[in-house]
Amino acid sequence: MIWDAPSCTRSKNPSYSENALGFLRFGQGYASYVAALKGQELVGCAQLGRLAVCGYFVLRCDFVINLVLVAPSLRRKGIGRELVTELLHRLPGEESSDPFRAWAVVDAHNQAALEFFASMGSAQRVGTLSEVAATSPLVAFALTLSQGALFRDVVVYQLNGRGDGSEYLWKGRLRET
Repeated sequence: MIWDAPSCTRSKNPSYSENALGFLRFGQGYASYVAALKGQELVGCAQLGRLAVCGYFVLRCDFVINLVLVAPSLRRKGIGRELVTELLHRLPGEESSDPFRAWAVVDAHNQAALEFFASMGSAQRVGTLSEVAATSPLVAFALTLSQGALFRDVVVYQLNGRGDGSEYLWKGRLRET
């Protein structure tokens, strides 16, 4: 089951490790984390961040998938895909007059991460940062700075928002718990 992370952190369940709870409590002024639970056990989480140049100039319609974590024993079972899909439902989709995008910067040598985003179906492999710069120079600049991609070989994926709003929806498809 996918939950908004703040709902998980309000729980007093001792099965959550302190490190996991500390990670999920960290926020950016909006609900940007989702968590996957199997029963009462935290088995995965993902985080969507604002894409900004040097932390000051926020790109309104562009976000970045900062991480997707799934317990090793439960990988390749659709948990990561559901986490990312929920995050995408928080961003206005193509029906909006101003659709939002999420970007993922993946180390070119991380085969598992490359396969994960390739399996998403909706993730468009854009290529290198140079290829992103050809069509979206400000996005490429922000990704280079915010993702530490200047001195490493990376592959960039673009995912489109799937929400039906005109602005960021902090709850996505989730209901109050």
